[in-house]
Amino acid sequence: MTRSRPVRSSRDAFLLFLLVTALLSFAWGCVEKDEEDVDPDPEGDTQDDQTICGRGWESELQPFFDNYCVRCHSEYQQGEARNGAPGEYNWDSQDEVLAAGELIIEQLRDDGAMPPSAPYPGKQEKDRIISWLDCALTTEEP
Repeated sequence: MTRSRPVRSSRDAFLLFLLVTALLSFAWGCVEKDEEDVDPDPEGDTQDDQTICGRGWESELQPFFDNYCVRCHSEYQQGEARNGAPGEYNWDSQDEVLAAGELIIEQLRDDGAMPPSAPYPGKQEKDRIISWLDCALTTEEP
């Protein structure tokens, strides 16, 4: 008398184990991780997204300037492509933006001044940049 049932049960148990393992692996990958769990810079290069006044340039601020400013205020734009922007006002980097910080604040507070054409930043976006610039220009570096 041979019993095939234990073999089948062992195989079924193994398949069930594989299924559960795969599901758990998938679920673990889908779990929302805390910001502490995610290394924002796996290469260890923290200079690219330097944080000033609680905001990272590359992750939070540069997108604003990329969306609304550097289409004219960029060292990569020349002649008519600058749409009249003076050549000395290039805002491709955090250092350039900080150097022109007061002018940028003035322009952002003057509704309709900049940018001269769509897309236009919303009030909250402008206020966020003004707040950051105010802080960055009045806070001494350590």
